[in-house]
Amino acid sequence: MLTALAVAIAPAAGVSVATAPVAVADAPASSEQAARFEVDFLTGMIDHHHMAVMMSQMCLEKAVHEG
Repeated sequence: MLTALAVAIAPAAGVSVATAPVAVADAPASSEQAARFEVDFLTGMIDHHHMAVMMSQMCLEKAVHEG
């Protein structure tokens, strides 16, 4: 959802967004511990990237533009 939002608002913000192809696993994780690490890491990335979007919105709102 956030990726779609970023792509949708990027042109209005005057920036371009490069998108990467979807990653697909070709096999299950090598162990339960590896699987848990991957799930925890990726789950943490959701909040991390959400905060990045929020910070970029604040930058756009507070930026001083000469013109």
